[in-house]
Amino acid sequence: MGTLIVGLILIAVVACVITSMVKAKRAGRSHCSCGSSCSSCGGACHCASKK
Repeated sequence: MGTLIVGLILIAVVACVITSMVKAKRAGRSHCSCGSSCSSCGGACHCASKK
């Protein structure tokens, strides 16, 4: 029973994160934290689609 509860909580958290990311994408915001300077960002690989 405990495993089921923890699993449901985990699924809810993941759903909230995905929903937040989709809403941010539709609003034109990115989850990339490089501040529009992707070439100097350590995570430049996931910012390449903005170029």
